[in-house]
Amino acid sequence: MRVQRRLSNLEFNLDLSTVLGQGGEAHVYSVPADETLVAKIYHAPTESHGDKIIAMLAKPPENPTAGLGHISIAWPVKRCGQPMVIIALLAS
Repeated sequence: MRVQRRLSNLEFNLDLSTVLGQGGEAHVYSVPADETLVAKIYHAPTESHGDKIIAMLAKPPENPTAGLGHISIAWPVKRCGQPMVIIALLAS
């Protein structure tokens, strides 16, 4: 699957055979172009998913282990996909 980061126009391929995790609403994949990122691909993206991601992007939490150089939270950093449809989110 080819994904485009909405704001940077950076394009990269996702290997959909390498699932890191899955749940009721999405699968999570590694991003080969950047090992610090993951992509969450929704099975059936909705406007509600888009609203939630926009809200999360606007208010990221503090990373309690930042001083240790350790990422403790997966949080959206970009929206991806077609205009008006949230297909994926990237988190680090």
